[in-house]
Amino acid sequence: MMRIMMLALAFMLAACSSGKNDVQSRVAAFYQQHLSHISASDNDKPRSEESFYRNYVSAETLSRLDKISALHEQEILSADYFSYTQDYAPEWISRLKTGAATDFMGGKVMDVWLGIENNQRMQLRVYLRLEDNVWKIYRVRDITDNYEQPIFNNAAIKRAEAWSAHLND
Repeated sequence: MMRIMMLALAFMLAACSSGKNDVQSRVAAFYQQHLSHISASDNDKPRSEESFYRNYVSAETLSRLDKISALHEQEILSADYFSYTQDYAPEWISRLKTGAATDFMGGKVMDVWLGIENNQRMQLRVYLRLEDNVWKIYRVRDITDNYEQPIFNNAAIKRAEAWSAHLND
């Protein structure tokens, strides 16, 4: 009887944790869909209004991206935040590769390699945190070019807001 209880407990623990630990496949699914979306669409709809993005991306990150995108002539986002590209060819999607997720400051971090022109790859580092009991992307860095778009730089956002307001006067 004790063995059955221990076995049942082990299965319950595995079932409870499996949704939280499958970060790599979750990020791969996000990038497969996101890259397909950006390669096929010029949609200017705010991302926070799309259930796909709300499912995979932190609410704070979506809020910041929407706020920044609404500013006139802002220089915070120079490319798509999740791919660091201005456009993306559908034939590159098949070269997507994801690394293993590791623990990082209460969240997870993992590397993602995107296929780009000339059969090359671009390396990104994706940071995730648990939100509503689901791992969601909240930060992306371009490792290949050692660059991060400053969406979390409040001073840069304030300057962009002031410049945008000046342009609207």
